[in-house]
Amino acid sequence: MKNVRLPNGMTVWTNHKRGTLAVYREIFEEKIYGGFDLVDGDVVIDVGANVGLFARWLQSLGIGLYLFCFEPARDSYECLIRNVPNVSCLRLALGRSCCKAMLTTYPRIPELSTVCPERFAVQEKQRWQSYLASFLWGWFAAMVVFWLFDKRKGEPCRVINLSSVLPDFAEVALLKIDVEKAEEDVLDGIDDDDWLKIKQLAVECHCGEAQVDRLKNLLCLKGYEVERLDNMVFPQLDNPLLKCRRL
Repeated sequence: MKNVRLPNGMTVWTNHKRGTLAVYREIFEEKIYGGFDLVDGDVVIDVGANVGLFARWLQSLGIGLYLFCFEPARDSYECLIRNVPNVSCLRLALGRSCCKAMLTTYPRIPELSTVCPERFAVQEKQRWQSYLASFLWGWFAAMVVFWLFDKRKGEPCRVINLSSVLPDFAEVALLKIDVEKAEEDVLDGIDDDDWLKIKQLAVECHCGEAQVDRLKNLLCLKGYEVERLDNMVFPQLDNPLLKCRRL
């Protein structure tokens, strides 16, 4: 764990400086989460909080929000609670149902920790090789991808579903989800009656165009207007953000 200074002068604790700087670019410079309607007293739930840059960005807006962050990876969680000590942080994963699971973490690229390694391995390696090959020789890009993903470890984690916590809230102004191929599992964990509590969503998609289409159709059926925002910082990674507002 290191304490690093970001380009805007903010300091944060991180377990992966390069990854944190990349996320900083998306959130603080590209402002991918901008445009949502938030006012004092609103509740925001961050599923897949990593080290807490989204929460820090929300705090920088100067709005009195109630933030709740979920992050199952131990090292990222330790950074999270240091970066946002005044926020409710829970070391939990979100899924379809409440259970125990094994979280796969990649120490060399911890942002990609996942409870769905069977969906993750081949496709994610291909995406990263495509990205790296845009500025590295092909053979060298392949070596870097092997190095990034070769080292991994498993951590037992507890999984809950969103509907087990939503009864605590009359309304959720914004639900942000970034969970490395478990997006549909998280949404499947919302009971029909609880959808009406959620006014806005930001869902990062990691499983390709077929998943994007499925999620857009689901969210439209649930009563949201859906806007797609492609990743302009790392377009080769093909992980668009769906920004949703209840009609």
